[in-house]
Amino acid sequence: MPVIEGEIGYSADSDRAFPPSNIEVDLPTREQDIRRNRSEIKFRYDESGILRFTATHAATGKQLVERQIDSFGPDGPHCGTASPMN
Repeated sequence: MPVIEGEIGYSADSDRAFPPSNIEVDLPTREQDIRRNRSEIKFRYDESGILRFTATHAATGKQLVERQIDSFGPDGPHCGTASPMN
């Protein structure tokens, strides 16, 4: 799943957006009832600007992945790194 940093009102492919990271999300086995295949993706910045990313299987509440992206943009010392959260 590509993670795109951008601004409200601009599309993900605009010159105001850039991809700081790609995060792999292992999805559960697809079920026949399509309502049970939904995943919830949440992004949250903490007070120091670190982006916290979580993906949860909506039907079961099982957390599929949780990562933090600790740097943004071409000038960041760890640009594009996503690390597991402990």
